[in-house]
Amino acid sequence: MRNPDEEVAPLLARAVAAAGRGAWDEALQLVDRAIEEAPGRAEPLLTRARLLRASGRDPASALRALRRAIRCVQEPSRRAEVLAEYARALEPIGRYREAAAAFEEAIAHLASQPDGGGTRRLELLDLAARAHERAGHLEQALERHRAAR
Repeated sequence: MRNPDEEVAPLLARAVAAAGRGAWDEALQLVDRAIEEAPGRAEPLLTRARLLRASGRDPASALRALRRAIRCVQEPSRRAEVLAEYARALEPIGRYREAAAAFEEAIAHLASQPDGGGTRRLELLDLAARAHERAGHLEQALERHRAAR
């Protein structure tokens, strides 16, 4: 029996190639097929969200795909990655408070890693500081800037 990720990898590769040619509709159709073939897997959902964001289409659908992807991932460092992606999708639409909360959750997941998240944690601290600042949470922003140094 094949791994579901292996089964959808060719579809996702074709979707990314189609997006590279500017064939957004084709790319999204391929990703939707991958989601159907591997329900409960994060990678097709992440790819869908990334394509929607890159094409400038439907931010709400991108956020829904990211929320579904978050529910699919349990491993702490991978969950932190998906949460950070979700936070990045919130910022361009002005949802800084939610973005800051998602960055904070991502940081918390990295804290459970043997190296504490290493340089990835520092990057997320910086991104969280920026989101807090834009949300008007200046004390939290300053705290995160200090923690990143």
